[in-house]
Amino acid sequence: ALVSNEFAALMTEHNARITLLSPLPVIKGHKEQLRILLHSLLDNSLKFRNKGIATSVTFSYEIASGNELIEIDIHLSHQKFHRITCSDNGIGFDKKFATRIFGLFQRLHSMDSQYDGKGVGLAFCQRIMANHKGYILADGIPGKGASFKLYFPV
Repeated sequence: ALVSNEFAALMTEHNARITLLSPLPVIKGHKEQLRILLHSLLDNSLKFRNKGIATSVTFSYEIASGNELIEIDIHLSHQKFHRITCSDNGIGFDKKFATRIFGLFQRLHSMDSQYDGKGVGLAFCQRIMANHKGYILADGIPGKGASFKLYFPV
C-alpha cells in the first residue's frame, strides 16, 4: 500500500493497476530497503510502459526451491526461498540483457531516448537483495513485458 500510494497520481494518469495474485509474505529485513526495492520495481514498470495500453503490474508469491538458482550457485539447490514475482505488460527487453540491466548506470536505451532514468534503480534492487541474502532474476520479452523474481531465503 505504501509503495502504490507514492505512485497514485502516475497510476491514474496512465490507467495503471497493481494486482496481487496472492498475499505477500512477511520478510524480515531492513524496512526502508525493502520499500526502495518495491518502489524501484514499480517505478520501472511505469517508466517502461507500452504507450496507449493500460499498464498492468502483477505481484505473486510462492515458496520456491533453490533449484531455480543453481546457475548462480549449485549449493543453493537444497534451500527454500520466498519467491516474489513482479511482472508487467511494458516494453520488455531482450533476454540477452537480463544480467546487464542490474549494472550500475546501465541503460538499454540511449541517453536521449524517451525513457527517463539514470540506470541505478535495478542496481539498487540487486544490492538490496544481496543485503538480505537473496537473489533477483529478470526476464523479458520485447514489446510484451518484463518479470522480476525476488528470492528471499526462508
